[in-house]
Amino acid sequence: MLSTSLRSVISQQLLPTKGKPGRVAALEILVNTSGVANLIQQGKLDQIETAMQSGSAHGMQTMDSALMKLVKNGEVEGLEAYLQANNKAKFKEFLPDDQAGPDLDAYSVNE
Repeated sequence: MLSTSLRSVISQQLLPTKGKPGRVAALEILVNTSGVANLIQQGKLDQIETAMQSGSAHGMQTMDSALMKLVKNGEVEGLEAYLQANNKAKFKEFLPDDQAGPDLDAYSVNE
């Protein structure tokens, strides 16, 4: 029933902006395409992230890709994106050298 009634799911995280007061939203967007609906019907929920990565033409994006855009656009610090990311390895290159050590993972809430 969920696969036929769902239209989209949007999740957001508000992150502090880089170098100025305020926050910016990182948005994860899932659109219920026929492929996503099929994955839900079959219980293949672990494959939805892959569908989101390939569904940018439908407006989909993962949280990690949203965080990556914010870092590359200079809107948030690399450390903040790292702390909020699902796949932390993708964000280690954006960490300052003095914060790239093994103790950094102790601050993570998403691992």
